[in-house]
Amino acid sequence: MSTLAKAIWELHKEAENQLFVKDLLNNNINTADYVVFLQNRYLIYNTLESFITLHNLFKDHTELYRTNYISEDLLELNPYDKPPKILTSTTEYITYLYSISNNVHKLWSHIYVHFMGDLNGGQLLASRTPGSGKMYTFDGDVDALKSFIKSNLDDTMADEAKTCFKFIINVFRQLYE
Repeated sequence: MSTLAKAIWELHKEAENQLFVKDLLNNNINTADYVVFLQNRYLIYNTLESFITLHNLFKDHTELYRTNYISEDLLELNPYDKPPKILTSTTEYITYLYSISNNVHKLWSHIYVHFMGDLNGGQLLASRTPGSGKMYTFDGDVDALKSFIKSNLDDTMADEAKTCFKFIINVFRQLYE
């Protein structure tokens, strides 16, 4: 385990222990709650990916982008209903992402937490979500994508990765409020 991964391990475990995540892992999530999760995930990823594009951080790895897949999942599970609620914690996180939008070093911390999570644990979640779980489907070599992300990291990113996890935990908590 890398020094960066060790530094965030406690918050990583805290995120995994949120009730929403436990329900998802136990295949006990209802579609309506999952749709709210997807909507908020979409908004976060859309913001983060706009800055990734702005700074050309994914270069030749455009298969990492998730918003189109999340959008497909949303359309599959919520094709005609009103838009799902947007959580305050999501809005706060997006505001924070804007505040760091020109700091590539900090953005990589958020890429690490979100995209590595999808490349690792997301593969387990794909089979436990309502619908087809396209957001967890990656074209190309997953190990090569992980290596690409890791090649852009260093141990000084730990504090920012912790900040990212705190925002994620707040979203998970608010999903069931």
